[in-house]
Amino acid sequence: MIKRVVKRALRHRLTHFFLIGAVLFAIARPPGTTHLVQIDPALLAALRSAEARKLGKASLSAEEARQVEARAVEDELLYREALRLRIDEGDLIVRQRLVQKLLVLAEDIDGASEPLRDSDLQRCFAENEGAWRLPATVELLHVVTSSRARAEALREQVEAFSRGAHDEKEAPPLGESFPTNRHVTSTIDEIERSFGADFASALPGLPLQTWSEPIESKVGWHLVRVIALAPERQARWEDVRSRLAIECQVRRREEAVRRYVARLLQEYEVYVGGERRKDLSPTNRTAPRGERSREDQ
Repeated sequence: MIKRVVKRALRHRLTHFFLIGAVLFAIARPPGTTHLVQIDPALLAALRSAEARKLGKASLSAEEARQVEARAVEDELLYREALRLRIDEGDLIVRQRLVQKLLVLAEDIDGASEPLRDSDLQRCFAENEGAWRLPATVELLHVVTSSRARAEALREQVEAFSRGAHDEKEAPPLGESFPTNRHVTSTIDEIERSFGADFASALPGLPLQTWSEPIESKVGWHLVRVIALAPERQARWEDVRSRLAIECQVRRREEAVRRYVARLLQEYEVYVGGERRKDLSPTNRTAPRGERSREDQ
């Protein structure tokens, strides 16, 4: 009985009229909204300037400038209509972009995106001074050969060369060709990556200014003369200024976002699986910007 009534109603033109009306009402502009669209001349000037740079021109022609204006108007109309039709709802890409823009806003409101002054860097350094270390470094000369026997046979020659050299840092032109410099100044970690762990671990035990016995690396056998060796040590803030400028800026941005999210958590009621969440463990996120950002990773 009910099905017959429904089928009869769906065939009636008046029913079609009401259904169409309902759809138009659903997508109609809400009362009080405006059709007014205003394009800021400053925005147009910036868009024209950007287009000229992209085209490699000093200025745009009249037609090119008109195209830029038309594109700006089209974009604004399409954007307004997309919002009115709620096309953004359920779109994960739009959702993520809005999250990223709000992260930028959270950092800017807090002033976290402003460049750090020396006093800021010093304060950041002092907050965790013990964590800032300078790695162990070594300066050495080396001669590389393909075998231990070949290295042993060259030892007297390299010693004689060093005794007669005018510069103690001059490497003997002996042994086999090598893709990098025979005079090396580097951290122990970098030496390990280039030559292997066994070679790097042998260096701290060598006497200074003396040619060693043959030492094997992953590229061959070496005679090594250590000129200077500096162990890992505590850094001064000036020593790590470039690292401070990056890491402390990121830390300040993380703190700004953390404070912003904490405030939002107090303003919203958040439930996860029916359980109220009144606090969160920070995720140390930052807004995507031109420099290092965990949000982009």
